[in-house]
Amino acid sequence: MHEGIKEASAQIQAQKTKSSSIILALTDGKLETYIHELTVIEADKARTFGARVYCVGIKDFDEQQLADVADTKDQVFPVKDGFQALKGIVNSILKRSCTEILSVEPSSVCVNESFDIVLRGNGFTLGRSNEGVLCSFIVNQQTFEQKPSYVRNDYLLCPAPVLYEVGQCS
Repeated sequence: MHEGIKEASAQIQAQKTKSSSIILALTDGKLETYIHELTVIEADKARTFGARVYCVGIKDFDEQQLADVADTKDQVFPVKDGFQALKGIVNSILKRSCTEILSVEPSSVCVNESFDIVLRGNGFTLGRSNEGVLCSFIVNQQTFEQKPSYVRNDYLLCPAPVLYEVGQCS
């Protein structure tokens, strides 16, 4: 399992543009102690590159081992009925792994004034902690990154850069 996560991390690092990255690790058995330790280390490294780590355990597995590897215990998906039952968890994985933006406010702002951008949706708190949540804006080909003022699973409040000219957009 650790080799697969290591390879996924290499692919994430090689991406030319940043994008959301999810690693889905699957096992049908218990990990030996040394392999478990290596897997946790590789999963932690993957998270430093922005990946979210999910685990699927099939039939004979150690749920605590997978909770150690995944971002949270909620991101461990047990499939106790064997491989044929895998398709039954697809919707659960999608619901817990995708960030969905349903609306963005405001639609217009005044120049030379500070403002916040409100994102409403689902999945903003997916992951091990809110520390990795970042608001990123591109204004006139310049990227601004800020920590959000407030984070909830369905709501994100982001301080936006001040716009100084009519026609600038973020």
